[in-house]
Amino acid sequence: MIKDKATWQEKFLLEAFTVDIGGKEVVLHREQSKLLSGLLDGKNLAVSAPTSFGKSFIVDAFLQLRKPNTVMMIVPTIALADEIRRRLQPKFGKNYKIITTTDIELAEKNILILPQERALSYQGVVDHIDLLIVDEFYKASKQEKDSRSISLQRAMLEFQQIAKQRYYLAPNINSLTSNIFTKGIEFVSIDCNTVALDIDHTYERINRNFDKNTALFEILSKADGKTLIYVNSHASLNDVLTLLSENKDPIDHAFLTEFSRWIKKNYSSTWRLGYLIQKGVCTYNSNLHRSLSQIQLNVYENDFPLDVMVSTSSIIEGVNTSTKNIILWSNKLSTSLLSFFTYKNIMGRSGRMFKYFIGKAFLLEKPPEKTDLELDLVLQDEASLMVDDEYLREELSNDELQRIITFKREMANLLGVKYSDLIALQDLDASDASTLQKIGHAILVKKFSSKKLNLLNADSNFWESPLKDILLNVRPAGLGGSYTDIIHYILVVKDNWTKNIPELLLELEDYDLGIDEFFKFEKIISYNLASILKSFETVYNKKYGSQLNISGFIDRLSHVFLPKNVFYLEEYGLPRFISKKINDFKLIDLENNELEINEIIDHFLQIGYERIIDQIDNLDLFDEYVLKTFFTGIEVKK
Repeated sequence: MIKDKATWQEKFLLEAFTVDIGGKEVVLHREQSKLLSGLLDGKNLAVSAPTSFGKSFIVDAFLQLRKPNTVMMIVPTIALADEIRRRLQPKFGKNYKIITTTDIELAEKNILILPQERALSYQGVVDHIDLLIVDEFYKASKQEKDSRSISLQRAMLEFQQIAKQRYYLAPNINSLTSNIFTKGIEFVSIDCNTVALDIDHTYERINRNFDKNTALFEILSKADGKTLIYVNSHASLNDVLTLLSENKDPIDHAFLTEFSRWIKKNYSSTWRLGYLIQKGVCTYNSNLHRSLSQIQLNVYENDFPLDVMVSTSSIIEGVNTSTKNIILWSNKLSTSLLSFFTYKNIMGRSGRMFKYFIGKAFLLEKPPEKTDLELDLVLQDEASLMVDDEYLREELSNDELQRIITFKREMANLLGVKYSDLIALQDLDASDASTLQKIGHAILVKKFSSKKLNLLNADSNFWESPLKDILLNVRPAGLGGSYTDIIHYILVVKDNWTKNIPELLLELEDYDLGIDEFFKFEKIISYNLASILKSFETVYNKKYGSQLNISGFIDRLSHVFLPKNVFYLEEYGLPRFISKKINDFKLIDLENNELEINEIIDHFLQIGYERIIDQIDNLDLFDEYVLKTFFTGIEVKK
């Protein structure tokens, strides 16, 4: 509807559904307006709506109209937290401190956008929340079979107690049971598609003479616009990337050539991604550095001929990217068949309100049968470990409470602590009870030398023995490689800041570790291993007194031996090697760990893009593009 040509009746309707979302007016459709009205009336809402529904407009409008003091958004990934920060920063950065990392001092008005693990670090720091938003709250379900569901339950339990109002979001849920997480919440299910989806059941035509590979290239040859290929695992990702690498021709385009050269120079001259970029193909998976994933997404979503993205399921929860076409390469998630719920989430990537009003999906394997989903958020035992029994007693049935208390008593015995001490062990990673049990058992039966373990704070020449001592006695699962490989990796990447990535990769070759392991192990040591060591330190000191202090090593490990703010800048889209150039030219002291990331961002804004480009003489053309994109994500509208 064109406002200038509308009748007075149409103008009245437009005005009724027009809302300011922070420096910009948009027209909400009827269902969006209903939700916004509910929030403005103070209701607690759990909303199920399609991916393309436009839920972000409602949050932005609420912020603009209500101007709450403290809003916490719990999101599935750091990548999504940064995407939301980029959306909110220009609109609300002038009046709010927008927080996406740990250890940030609160201001008078705050918007915290955090994955659940980071949110938990603000226990006892945030004492009141005006609006608690949990995006993808279905991930708290035990049905997700994901240890992160436990930390999400912990975060929801912790912060719903101090939240004035709650707004929970998810797609494709038909009903919601009443439980400790949803008490007092009104469930709203919206089946309002703002885009149309045209589905081609390509798998029905696949046979001996027309296989999946042939079908894939036929689709790509005819596709109009951007195309996302969903694969079920990292192994399948490699297979499809190999297929594309061997069968697609390079594209003669100056920007892609610069991007390709930049990857080869700063990562590896032999890495396949550099060659794929030249062929118009990129990839999204959870192992890559966040800055590199972000850069690829930015190029993919703009008017460059980087038209094909191959992704694992991490694209579903990682970011809100949209594409015109989607190809379902596999009907599995890892080795299990896709649930109808996950399938719908993948299909939701095709089309997006105000961008692609008609999406196209090509199914190379048969999709799951349609089923209704009733979400039942049963409190998991591990999530209750550090929660006050008095609160649980008010919210749970007698049977549920007895089950929880029995579990907590068993864990207290296994950890060698008093039952009453559990609530004080907030540094424990309770998401993996089996690893906690292994830690407790190892500390009870093994006479660890705190003097030896404290050598982790000494020179790196002394690290190997204490790391082996902990890993070989605790024997944690899920580290993605042998303990020996992990230790070798740590002893190489301790020089992450002083050596460049090609130099580190050359050293890793001595241990038969390549670029895939370089990315994978970085993610593992910065979160999984750091969490295990923190839990080990906590349990050890509870049993023997404060004899063990490896927190300095754990902190360095959690930032992969980079200066803290350089690590966080990667989440903002700035790769470490560009940060190194900025630091070396002494424009900003990025090695000062006393500064908060928000202060570092303020320094960037004071200096400005143009001055950085003028003063640093060794920036590549693509470095300048990356910096420009970075500045776009931190600028605040005046």
